[in-house]
Amino acid sequence: MRHWERRAPKEWEPESMTTAAVIEQDRAVPKASARMHLFGPMIDFLCLGGGSLLIIFPVILLAPAEIRPAVTVALFVAGQLITQPHFAHSYQIFYSRFRDKLLSQDYPPALRLRYLVSGVLVPASMIAFFLTCLALQSLDLFRVTANLLALTVGWHYVKQGYGILMVECVLKRCFFDDREKARLKFNAYMIWLLGWVFINQVAEESTYQGLAAYAIPLPEWSLPAVMFLASASTLIALASVVAKGIGNGWRLPFNGLLAYVTSVYVWIYAIYLDPVLFLLVPTFHSIQYLAVVWRYQLNKARAEVGADIASFGVPGMTISLPRHVWRLIRFIVIGTTLGVIGFHATPLLLAAAASETQVFGPTTFVVMFFVFFNVHHYFLDNVMWRKENPDVKKHLFTPA
Repeated sequence: MRHWERRAPKEWEPESMTTAAVIEQDRAVPKASARMHLFGPMIDFLCLGGGSLLIIFPVILLAPAEIRPAVTVALFVAGQLITQPHFAHSYQIFYSRFRDKLLSQDYPPALRLRYLVSGVLVPASMIAFFLTCLALQSLDLFRVTANLLALTVGWHYVKQGYGILMVECVLKRCFFDDREKARLKFNAYMIWLLGWVFINQVAEESTYQGLAAYAIPLPEWSLPAVMFLASASTLIALASVVAKGIGNGWRLPFNGLLAYVTSVYVWIYAIYLDPVLFLLVPTFHSIQYLAVVWRYQLNKARAEVGADIASFGVPGMTISLPRHVWRLIRFIVIGTTLGVIGFHATPLLLAAAASETQVFGPTTFVVMFFVFFNVHHYFLDNVMWRKENPDVKKHLFTPA
């Protein structure tokens, strides 16, 4: 077995969120000064998946029936304040200096093409699709989006969990080899696929925001076949991780493995345990995402404005913080504002001004915007966190 403290593998999975391998930095930064955590071992544990376990089981599944409504409302409101900025932040990062990303030679040609496709062609195609649904008043065509959303959400969750594991490997300077990564990735995809096949096999019709979404007919053998692959790949992936731990004194990226397990297994299937978790799982996913994005933004802001102390406020109440922290606060405020505009203000204004809701229902535009931001968000992440992206190389793994 290869020694654990080796260089990063040459090839990294570019499609996963935050799986960019900063090989140049790994060679240039001494291990003694390398950042070992995003924010710290305990914060990373809570944000990358551990916090969700502390909430899901003791608070939700064991909560007395008389307080469940209040708990549900409180957690849903808190979730909205977290989930919506998580979507908005991807737009803030992706479209920042967008012209340079399309034209600058600092970005590889293939990456510039991806920016063009995900930043222009994909949203234009989605808008054209929704306008076609409205023009034709085709409710059946509109319902396709709900099943597409179910497919892409699970796909995105497991990719992010796998990607966080790869980030932890870089931070800890601990790497899986190509075969081990392939096993982990294949297992993640099989678990995701099993969830989607199960939904389509068991539920003939489901409802979200008043929109009925019909299941896609799949052959009867698809569920047992995917179940076998998911079970076998789980055992193989587990054996691979255990063998790695035994061979290297159990020096493993544990917070990354926690992110992988919670994203791939717990969050994908928790919604079947309790309907409340259908509302909460996106919050946990968003917190995991924000831990990476906020670290990235802090590093980027520090490189741009420095860490000198700056004071802001009114007479009698002045707050002093490093300049890069103020820059992050501004980033979060803008993201929160954009989230409110995109998920609430705009769709509600369109609903008040349009008549198509008579055909599609009162939540037509809420569903459209929700689907649009979810699906487009995955395309944005697929470009931003690639290994060849110079922005990620420069800012995500900045030494402490």
